[in-house]
Amino acid sequence: MRSSAIAIGFFLAIGIGSNVSAQEPNNSPLSVIDWFNQHQTSKPTEETNPQGASQKNENAISAIEVSVLPPQAPDAVGLTSSTVSGFAASIWQSSESEKLGQMLDDMPAPRLPSLSILLTRLMVTEATAPSGPPGNFLAARVRMLIKLGDVEPALALLDRAGPETSPEIFQLWADLTLLTAQESRLCEKLAAEPSLSPGYDYLIYCLVRTGDWNAAAATLLAAEALGELDPDTTLLLTRFLDPELFEDAPSEYEIGTQTTP
Repeated sequence: MRSSAIAIGFFLAIGIGSNVSAQEPNNSPLSVIDWFNQHQTSKPTEETNPQGASQKNENAISAIEVSVLPPQAPDAVGLTSSTVSGFAASIWQSSESEKLGQMLDDMPAPRLPSLSILLTRLMVTEATAPSGPPGNFLAARVRMLIKLGDVEPALALLDRAGPETSPEIFQLWADLTLLTAQESRLCEKLAAEPSLSPGYDYLIYCLVRTGDWNAAAATLLAAEALGELDPDTTLLLTRFLDPELFEDAPSEYEIGTQTTP
């Protein structure tokens, strides 16, 4: 009995020893930390290398070329493209701006609404500018739009081309801002650059609008002394400067229609 117990204990000892020796460290279960360390120390491949990816992005960015677009000619400015309006983009290309402008100024406004709509679409179409001084044809197109009663598209054309394109363009822009009750835009522009003013009357008006009454009065006196303003404009600006002074005075209409007993 004792010998059998010893034999059983001997075989158990041999089995336990063999199991322990069979478990090598590499085959033992890995903890989360061990697995993370093992993968962190692995050699990065080209696909997972962030440095390689950033290098490719830098090469792609460096291959992009940047160029500045040339400014568009003011006479070519439009509100709709030729594909939308139906007119060819080269419709004015072989013409002279002075002749085109004279034709538009001499043309009366069409009586048929369909012709007016067609002419308006032609005036706001973006097309190649004709030959001639820049801005002349744009001014003629704006005058035609005003003749047709399309004031807002005319002002939009001038805004897109830039009011400072020429003195004629700026005066048209100034008149349209006053006509559309956007005088604040004009006065802000003249406050920043008084030299753009088409005349002393625009400057005096804006000085009053901005609250600089003394400067407006001094400018009016100087313009009157230099003969830069006609008597009617001087009278109107004087009334605008000091309306209380003319409260009891008859208006120009009343003076013209007044009858003697």
